[in-house]
Amino acid sequence: MKAKAKIKEWIFIIAVAIVLSFLVRNYIFEIFIVEGKSMEPTLLSKERILVTKFNKDITDYSRGDIVVLDFKQDYGKDIVKRIIAIEGDTVEVRDSQVRVNGKIIQEGYISENTQGRYDEVTVPKGNVFVLGDNRNHSLDSRDSRIGFVDLARIKGKARYIIWPVTNWRSLKFRG
Repeated sequence: MKAKAKIKEWIFIIAVAIVLSFLVRNYIFEIFIVEGKSMEPTLLSKERILVTKFNKDITDYSRGDIVVLDFKQDYGKDIVKRIIAIEGDTVEVRDSQVRVNGKIIQEGYISENTQGRYDEVTVPKGNVFVLGDNRNHSLDSRDSRIGFVDLARIKGKARYIIWPVTNWRSLKFRG
């Protein structure tokens, strides 16, 4: 009888662990692997980032936040980008500068000037405008395949690089 009770106890513990891990992964945080070079030099390919998933309202996101976007149906994977503008903002790229609401934004996180031109647009309600930090090698809101990103596509906000351990650091934007 004691063996049966012990087995039931272990089954219960394992079931609770599975339910808790499901809840944590789907509603609190998740670890994502960065794929590609579009966020260099901030994020390198194959780094692991810790992403919080409880941000669901436009007020939870700020210009400069790094977010994971759900583009699995479009590209077979999630993508990581930086929020440059939020709903109601105007954004444009000209003379190698990104302008939000008419002001040049300071981007100490990019390693080369932004090439090309992107005429001024206004970010629609419930959307954000995202760019990769490796501007000239990034598929982002400047391209019609991505465009403005609906908040429903944001899976969460990147908080930390957690792997490799030697690269561990906070991703809090200090603009």
